[in-house]
Amino acid sequence: MNWEDIFNTTRLGEEDKSSTTGLARNEFQRDYDRIIFSSPFRRLQNKTQVLPFPNSDYVRNRLTHSLEAGSAGRSLGTIVGNAIIKKHLILKKQEISAHDFGAVIGAACIAHDIGNPPFGHAGEEAISYFFKENEGNSLLRNLTKEQLADLQNFEGNAAGFRLLANSLPAQTSLKGGLGLTYLSYATFTKYPKTSLPNLKDSGIAFLKKYGVFQTEIETFKQIADTLKMHPFGGHKNVWKRHPCIFG
Repeated sequence: MNWEDIFNTTRLGEEDKSSTTGLARNEFQRDYDRIIFSSPFRRLQNKTQVLPFPNSDYVRNRLTHSLEAGSAGRSLGTIVGNAIIKKHLILKKQEISAHDFGAVIGAACIAHDIGNPPFGHAGEEAISYFFKENEGNSLLRNLTKEQLADLQNFEGNAAGFRLLANSLPAQTSLKGGLGLTYLSYATFTKYPKTSLPNLKDSGIAFLKKYGVFQTEIETFKQIADTLKMHPFGGHKNVWKRHPCIFG
């Protein structure tokens, strides 16, 4: 494992630009800020975390939950980063600090729910049901079995990666969505695989869901190749998790 590959600061869509590390913010703090100021992140304020019957006028939403997760992730990442740096002194020579760990994990944590539909898992099931039943049949013509699996087994994690990494032509001519570092995208992707093959029954935690739609396969391959994320188990479009994914 080469830590220089793991902590690559290349940005999606900005591969030809040099890093600004050493200024007021490191590259991963910039990722954190780009997510905070994005429209998909702001929309989390309208998504409930649960469906409670509160005793007050306060209703918990996913925006609050995501900010709390980001804070916890930043602290835990810094603690673990300190331990890793003590064990692998080469990181000091590469000028990687514990705060780099904290920033990138914090960024992944604040974004972790960004692709979830309203009502969470119930929302995912409703979208999947729509495309499995007659109502959605007219929209499924000429799709591959992989594209069909994306819709009939809708996954908020894959929707999150699409929101972060995909640019709509109507909005901008720039590529790369929010233009985060490859490392932040890899750390965000807890389930580095496509909807097929279906490996839910493997007993392995990171194979029970998927995190990449068919539309973003080439983008994720580019990230995985650069960060030396190796294929897993001989399966097509299934990769080992990045080591910055702690849980």
